[in-house]
Amino acid sequence: METVLPSEEEKEEDEIEETDEDPGPFISRVLCRDDFVNILENKTTLVYLNQLIALAKKKVDSVCKVKGCGQVLDIQLNHVGSAVYLKWVGVMLL
Repeated sequence: METVLPSEEEKEEDEIEETDEDPGPFISRVLCRDDFVNILENKTTLVYLNQLIALAKKKVDSVCKVKGCGQVLDIQLNHVGSAVYLKWVGVMLL
């Protein structure tokens, strides 16, 4: 039985098909020079994997559930060294 290897063109087509997949809403790809703007505007942070997984599993409501409050919640970021702290705070709507 003869083994047929894919041509270089077929390999390139397979690579293109693999990169066409949507990586997700918060993953940035650099495909051209203009895409660097998104990366340069972001801050690099260091997080512990277990805490990140715990946060990802939490259900955070968009409105404060404290009786009588009802404020819209927003995330407040606080950078301390290489760590980032997230705090959900109520926002007054005008």
